[in-house]
Amino acid sequence: ARSHILDWLEDDVSVLVAASGGDPMTVQVYAASGKGIVTGYRYDFGDGSPMVETGSPTVTHHVASGGRTGPVVVVATDSLGHVGLGQAGERITP
Repeated sequence: ARSHILDWLEDDVSVLVAASGGDPMTVQVYAASGKGIVTGYRYDFGDGSPMVETGSPTVTHHVASGGRTGPVVVVATDSLGHVGLGQAGERITP
């Protein structure tokens, strides 16, 4: 019998992230799931600000003053609990 764990691991969510430069920045996520429907997104903007959880694939973010630099990282979750990870950009310039 096939393990349900294997199904979960093999059906990760595909995530592509695009982020505009500047302040505010716009982040657009394109996510697809093999079996479920993408229902949630968690954004880490890479500037030291708190992560944002939302049901929206598009967000606008004001870069934290004096924040660290780094990529924008997004985790997308589908209705079955599968997750996918994507990132955009090497640096965020405040």
